[in-house]
Amino acid sequence: MWGHAISVGHYQGFCPESPEDVGKPDGGVALRKNYAGIGYAYDEDKDAFIPPKPFASWTLDEDTCLWEAPVAYPDDDKDYSWDEDSQAWVEVPDFPHG
Repeated sequence: MWGHAISVGHYQGFCPESPEDVGKPDGGVALRKNYAGIGYAYDEDKDAFIPPKPFASWTLDEDTCLWEAPVAYPDDDKDYSWDEDSQAWVEVPDFPHG
């Protein structure tokens, strides 16, 4: 899942890095739009590695070949997880360290 909703770094529930850094372990430039990863598919027509689809409602951005939620990730410095049933980002509680 890719959270921001992620399981490519986080693609699955989500607590992302910036979308530009997803799938780029060293922050470098991927030669095929995204770095290859376990479960990724290579699309010859797009000349791109595409990560597994995290949720049924997400759509593929044809330019970046990354999956996008139907609702933008909140921009308020909090952590969220994608809830497929409600089609919304749900805030992840900050657990105290004790």
